[in-house]
Amino acid sequence: MSYSDEGEGDDITLNSDDDRPSLDGRSRASSSDAEPAQPRTARERKREALFPPISNVCQALGGFEEFRTEDGGIEQAYSLGDSVIGCLKDLKRFWRMDEKDDDRTVSRIFYEVGVLKNDLIPILLSTLNTSKKGDRIALACVELMGAMTWPINVMDELLDAKAQDELVASMDYYTLITAQLSYKAAILQSGALRAMFQLMSPSLGKNRRERTPKDEAIITLVLNVFRNLAFLKDRITTSNSADAIQLSQLQSDYIVQLESEHIFDLLVAIAGNAENSEFAPWNMLALDIFHLILRGVKPAELMVPAAEVDETRLKDLLELEGSLKKASARATTSRHSRFGTTVALKSGGKNYIIHKQSSLAKGAEKTMDDIKKSKAKKVRQDDDLQPPSHLRPEAIKVLHDVAVEFIDSAFNPFFASILKDIRMERLKVKESDTVRFMFLARFFLEFFLLLQADEKKKGISPLSEKGHDFDLIAEMTEPSSIAFVTARIKNSLEEKPVPWMEVHAALDCFIQMLLVIDALSVSGVEENIEVAEILQNKLYYEADTLDMVVAVISKYTNQSLKYLDSVINLAYVLLRMLEKYSKSKAYMYVKKKAKARRKKKATRPEDEEGDGIGYGEDEEEEADRGALSYKEHAFKFSEFELRFCDEPVLQTFMIYLEGYKTFTDPEQLKRIVSLLHRQAIKAKSEGVFFKPTVLELFRRISEDDTFSSSRDPNLSDLKKLIEYVLKKFFKAVKENPLLLVEIFYPKTRSQLGKMRIGVTDPYGSSDDEGPSTMNAKMIADIEVTPGFSLTQQIGIVMAALVDAEQAQLIDLILAQLGLASTARNEIVLTTDGDSAALDDEDDQSDEALRRKASRLQGPSKDAIALFTPHAVQFSEESERKAAWSNAQFKLLMRLLEWESSEVPESQELVWTIPATILPSKLDGDIRIINNFLLDPVDPNGKTAADLLRKKRKAPVRRRKPRIDDEEGEDGETPAKKRQAKKKKEAENFKSAQFIDDSDDEDNEERDRLFFAAEQALRDKLDAGAIKPTATTGSKKKTAAVLKREAKAAEKAARAAAKASKKAAKNPKKKTKFNTELVSDLDDSGSDKEEDELDSDAATPEPVARSDRGSSTELRTSTTASSGGERKRAFSVTSASSGDGVAKGGADVSDAESDVVGVSQAKKRRVVVVDSDDE
Repeated sequence: MSYSDEGEGDDITLNSDDDRPSLDGRSRASSSDAEPAQPRTARERKREALFPPISNVCQALGGFEEFRTEDGGIEQAYSLGDSVIGCLKDLKRFWRMDEKDDDRTVSRIFYEVGVLKNDLIPILLSTLNTSKKGDRIALACVELMGAMTWPINVMDELLDAKAQDELVASMDYYTLITAQLSYKAAILQSGALRAMFQLMSPSLGKNRRERTPKDEAIITLVLNVFRNLAFLKDRITTSNSADAIQLSQLQSDYIVQLESEHIFDLLVAIAGNAENSEFAPWNMLALDIFHLILRGVKPAELMVPAAEVDETRLKDLLELEGSLKKASARATTSRHSRFGTTVALKSGGKNYIIHKQSSLAKGAEKTMDDIKKSKAKKVRQDDDLQPPSHLRPEAIKVLHDVAVEFIDSAFNPFFASILKDIRMERLKVKESDTVRFMFLARFFLEFFLLLQADEKKKGISPLSEKGHDFDLIAEMTEPSSIAFVTARIKNSLEEKPVPWMEVHAALDCFIQMLLVIDALSVSGVEENIEVAEILQNKLYYEADTLDMVVAVISKYTNQSLKYLDSVINLAYVLLRMLEKYSKSKAYMYVKKKAKARRKKKATRPEDEEGDGIGYGEDEEEEADRGALSYKEHAFKFSEFELRFCDEPVLQTFMIYLEGYKTFTDPEQLKRIVSLLHRQAIKAKSEGVFFKPTVLELFRRISEDDTFSSSRDPNLSDLKKLIEYVLKKFFKAVKENPLLLVEIFYPKTRSQLGKMRIGVTDPYGSSDDEGPSTMNAKMIADIEVTPGFSLTQQIGIVMAALVDAEQAQLIDLILAQLGLASTARNEIVLTTDGDSAALDDEDDQSDEALRRKASRLQGPSKDAIALFTPHAVQFSEESERKAAWSNAQFKLLMRLLEWESSEVPESQELVWTIPATILPSKLDGDIRIINNFLLDPVDPNGKTAADLLRKKRKAPVRRRKPRIDDEEGEDGETPAKKRQAKKKKEAENFKSAQFIDDSDDEDNEERDRLFFAAEQALRDKLDAGAIKPTATTGSKKKTAAVLKREAKAAEKAARAAAKASKKAAKNPKKKTKFNTELVSDLDDSGSDKEEDELDSDAATPEPVARSDRGSSTELRTSTTASSGGERKRAFSVTSASSGDGVAKGGADVSDAESDVVGVSQAKKRRVVVVDSDDE
């Protein structure tokens, strides 16, 4: 083999097969007497070809030699070879060969030769900081060490090989992992970490502008080596050998050395300055290192003093051993094992003989069940996100100090920088970095809460210098951070396949965010309480977030047990906080996506073309699928709680409850019992538990000896809950025996809703019990036929209810109106009333309160702000059913402006009187209802029901897509331009009423100049100096026409002068612009408009001259009405375009001058007439 110092262009040549070195480095002797070679595999041939050259290169690197010291002693030191740089380059070229080799032959040879321990580490230690060449050699060694310790993700490689049908049973990863663990041990024993840190320090000490790309590459390389060493997990062993014990404690040694070499200080400094451009390029590497070091550590372990760590672990092991012994002791009998046992069992006419002592304790039936072949259960992983680790006490203490320092100086800038990079999708961000980000955020938030609780026990205030306030973790409580985490959960649940590890990390992070918000609300600091109020308001306002929690629970299948624990914890924390928050608020609203309504196809003749208007009255609007719209809905916690009373949710709860024996924390049993209590008792949905699997689990738990003898309060609560459910079940079976068959079938939400309201047979038809909740959607809304006022509509609906013998519903409405009016009048009196004046009367009845409130001017804004929606209470079952099934009852409540919300599970309607309705309006409604009860409406020979009809949907005019609707160059669409133009025209139109007519002003000098200019113009026309041409059209005006127009203008000028003098003597009123007449286009308002006009004048009025020479004459006439009164009827006619002046009487009254407009009902437009333009 040949090589050189440069090594780039040299080829590696192997010797012939006759004198090729053997695997042990010794040359083989060529002999004709040699035994015939056995057939070898491709892996063996590859190894035999690569081992000799790699071994020779490693020998050429150098070796240890003995040197005599000055004092005469002998010491060993590593002596470099003459071509060490070239040899290192050759080793790098050999290493690149593994990129295309699935067997990693070169990696295995490097491990067998021991190049890292025997050569690379000694070369690094001997050449560092000696010279530029020495630093170059040391850097090459570190580069090789980084490649040799690069993490091997065995699971991903096996999955890829399986997907490509390349999975081989002989693939050996154990040797590769063992090799890397030996590399980690060699680096920790030799002190190479300090040498790497020294190699990186000069580059770190430079300013960002002074750093070269090589400096940044050196920093990145060394940090990657630190990351690789942190990735290597300890190997769990039960052996007593020194090597096995050493490999099982490497992580603890590594953590201690990171602290002693001040590498942790560097990592915290990088994290604390992550937003600064000096250290921003390495924030992701710091994230990876912190995650790998803390991934197997629980925050609660860091709070245990180092001296008590081993004692606590030993105590836990002893408790586990004791519980297992007790469980096994209950299953055995006191009978000695040498005595035989024979039990005869007769079942179904057959005899069975059992020779097992366990049958004496368990019973023969239980023993027979145990003998049966059971179906294999799904094996769930313990924890997919945080594998267990066992660190030494000194390593635990180091991590505690690092975590405290991280929270004090690096939490906010570090996570702000990471979150910014992830959102911007920078190239340095990997897919797994999102999981690491949420894991670390969860870890430090949980540690912060534990640290704060520990300081509270010691009496340290969070606001003191030694305490830790919430400002230190403010970044992860920002609404944007919370929205990011919840969005990751929602998006991950929609992916296929679902990345459950990412969902798990996001759930844990979201739980800790909720706990921090809860801690803020109970901190006692007013500022913190206000922040918690704002955060909860924004969090609960998004209905998608609340829906996401239900979806996470429902979609659990066979994920890890730790993931299941996180799901249960999330449901427990969110429901507890949401219930507490909803009780502190009078009302809550959530934002939901508006449901897209499909277009109902309408039939039309084939030869008829569409005109853009909806065809038929029942046609619905076609929704735009590309645009999302949101609507606000009233939120009630009781309705949201019912969403957890579903079979998929219960199934997840039962899977968790089934492992109650493995619970290590009392809080675990407390959470699941609380959730089951909400389902069975608070939501009154015990029917969801009527399933064979659930009842069987309850039976097994009840028969457990530890369950019956335990004094744990959580187990006692679970026992009471099981007894309650079983009692309800047997009661339901007694009323409906067929329930024993129906429990084997799944229940729909409507059936669960029926069971909740007490329906005897929720699976049967509802013909005998009246309209059911399933038919509630089929009950269409009704309305009163057009032509009646609002008061008349109320009277018609009341008459229909009385005719249907449902007057008790009207009494119910009167009672609820009275309660709401009394409550709001009392608020008005308390807030706005004068107590000294109002306390004179002793009468405190409802009528007295209304009388006192009527003396006031009206409720103030402060009083209105205290109004709360009044929930309508239904005392009887028939009234509650009528609230969603009686169309007339619903119509009456809607006419009174009451609001309703739908319960998703049962389709019921919950009615409320809005807080915006004032007490005067409520009292007015009471008077209207009482008046109609005394004097019902007369339908003129018809029934009141004949005046009701099915509510129709107005046809929707659909605008056809236009070509010019595209966005313009300035970024503004034509639609927006048209809207802006209309808005500007409306402003100019409305401002016209403030423009004064210049004819109303008396200015003799201006009139003189005007007439002089007109006279000069006429002189030029007569002299022929100006040739008249038509401004519009294609014909020119003749001289005769121009002469007539000039005379008409002169006549008009003289008339205007006379009118001006007359106006000066007898001034008129200014014209007032009536905007109501202009804007009202309703037919029903025409009589009102006519009455608003002056009804006393009967003479015609001259109207204004138009711009185009035409005029409109307004003529009036009188007609006798049915009551003998005389009303004015208006008609509009067009006059010929003569001289452009309307003819009419000369003495027009001032009242007639004020008429400015009239509504034309038929043409749906308004003609505006200005009387001043004479």
